[in-house]
Amino acid sequence: MTGESKGENMRSEDFDVIVIGAGLAGLCCAGELMLAGARPLLICEAKEVGFALKSHMVGGNRGLSQVPTWQVGWGGGWWPTLVRQLNVPVRTPLGFGQLDNAMALKGEDAATLPQCALSGESAAGAFVEGFPFLAEYQKEIGRVLDAALGIPYPELVKMHRTPLAQWLQDMKCDELVSDFLIKLGGFVSAASSEFCRNHISVSGAFGYFRSMFCGEATYGLPYPDNRHGLAIPLAREIENRGGVIRRGGKVHEILMKNGRADGIAMDDGTEARAPIVAFACGNDRIAKLLDPIPPELEASIAYSEKTTHLDFTVFAVIEGTVVPRDKAKWVAAVDFEDGLLEWTVRLHDLAPWTTQPGKQFLCAERIL
Repeated sequence: MTGESKGENMRSEDFDVIVIGAGLAGLCCAGELMLAGARPLLICEAKEVGFALKSHMVGGNRGLSQVPTWQVGWGGGWWPTLVRQLNVPVRTPLGFGQLDNAMALKGEDAATLPQCALSGESAAGAFVEGFPFLAEYQKEIGRVLDAALGIPYPELVKMHRTPLAQWLQDMKCDELVSDFLIKLGGFVSAASSEFCRNHISVSGAFGYFRSMFCGEATYGLPYPDNRHGLAIPLAREIENRGGVIRRGGKVHEILMKNGRADGIAMDDGTEARAPIVAFACGNDRIAKLLDPIPPELEASIAYSEKTTHLDFTVFAVIEGTVVPRDKAKWVAAVDFEDGLLEWTVRLHDLAPWTTQPGKQFLCAERIL
């Protein structure tokens, strides 16, 4: 159903929740609301849902803009579980499982990180195999990682405001080991070590670590890409079940009543009412819709303003076989002095259907 036809009905409709933003977060939010018996209105300010997940075609090869699809969650990941509950036709041709990851420290050879490490000791042993200079610290690394793996899930989630650096200090962690684990936190969360030292939480660092390397989450790449293979099918099912998606119109303002959100007004003059308005959009969009900005959002919005458009992705199509197949599909090189990360992903191996026969297709991302 088009955004225009939905817009005609919005004046007279009330909803349980209005969700602004129709990326994967907004779609999953709306899907979960429907499973809970609520009736959501999902606002897609682009022509179609999942705009940020769209592919970039390069010489007939499909460049995936968000690779790989990270799913942090225990017992099956968050969107695969939702897809199953809504019975959405999503295909992941190579299935779900751990990725082939390699981490490179400056001045050291790249090392493949442990896959499904089940204990702190096994993870520490794998790190020492990859980075021999850590050998004398293996016992200490194992001790700290064992404590991290032993944190119950409900408690780990609540540690989203516990700084990793402070936790390591409380653990009386050796300084070099602490530095390495902060750098590891930067690797798994795609952030610089400086950022991790000042901002990353225990939940953020070890949630990703346990998901990526300890078998506690799933990974899968939908066919043909995240937008057409996952976002759009989710949107169709939400609409099939009675949810409403408004496409192609901008939210003009948040309507307030007695100091609380009461609905939205669109730029075409239509309005919709709901006792709850949820944001599933970027910080820059939130800043334009809220006046004044709530104090609890000021720091994150100010930070995001400084980093806008500083990350970029480069796709390279290679004739023949240049990158050896025995190298990791996903390699990260971390420059901890400049606070930069560089990812290189072999799309021809990670998602073979993206690449024309006889070619290799690389995706390189530089992240501040």
